[in-house]
Amino acid sequence: MSTAPNAPHSQIEISGYKAARSIGAIIQETEKEWRGIIQSPNVTLTCFIAPDLHDVELEEAMPLQQGLAALLGNAHQLTSTGRVHIHATMNPAISPQQRPAISIIVADTGAGIAPAALSALFQNDRPLAPLYSWAKEHKGDLTTLSNLGRGSEFTLTFEPPAPRAAAAPLESELAEPEQARYLPIDLGLEDEASPFEQSTSQAPITQLEQS
Repeated sequence: MSTAPNAPHSQIEISGYKAARSIGAIIQETEKEWRGIIQSPNVTLTCFIAPDLHDVELEEAMPLQQGLAALLGNAHQLTSTGRVHIHATMNPAISPQQRPAISIIVADTGAGIAPAALSALFQNDRPLAPLYSWAKEHKGDLTTLSNLGRGSEFTLTFEPPAPRAAAAPLESELAEPEQARYLPIDLGLEDEASPFEQSTSQAPITQLEQS
């Protein structure tokens, strides 16, 4: 399988993006660029991104963006009617020794993939092979479920990068002018926005039905 021709990021080169971006921004930007390709009178593209993913930054955004492009290109080729959905969440660690796991699911209600072809999806000469290797390098995995005539579900999991340690302040930065030490500080805090509520119309892929 290959990604859609003339689709953004379907090939190796990606230009115009800074190297480090939040995972939420990477998904959002990729979804926005593919919307004009996938969305049609017969196909709907939906996307859910957990708000906390906008706080997790990747130093190198390109591998993930390329991988998402490959997944969406695959879904685009297989889906002539129905829905393509992106579902991205942060799963909490189940023990103090573990780190949270990020899960990004790309699902479609398209033609599906034959069982005999599933084992070859991540071989070296396939578009999804780089994403599979990247997931393994980040202590995760790339898996798929598919039913002919009902659609496919690709699940990418990986550990978020470790938080950066704050740099120790210099002595010159610690020394405050005497006259400024006790000045009141206006933090400019506003009331927190209401929590983002997930739409029930954007359920994970296994619940998608072909329209």
